[in-house]
Amino acid sequence: MQTEDFYLHRVGDVSLPIRYDSIHAVKGQTHAATMVVETFARPHDLKELLPVLTATQHASQMRDSA
Repeated sequence: MQTEDFYLHRVGDVSLPIRYDSIHAVKGQTHAATMVVETFARPHDLKELLPVLTATQHASQMRDSA
């Protein structure tokens, strides 16, 4: 299956389908891994999220950047 939201990575006889979507679209779904990709269109939010993602800071301690 090759659509705009999918990339099929192949190495030899092994294929790995990768689906591109927003974090919001996969909320509540079970999946093996999440890869977060940032663009340069907005500030680099992952740098601020890293403490929460690594469980060294609770999300409630983050400042509101909106």
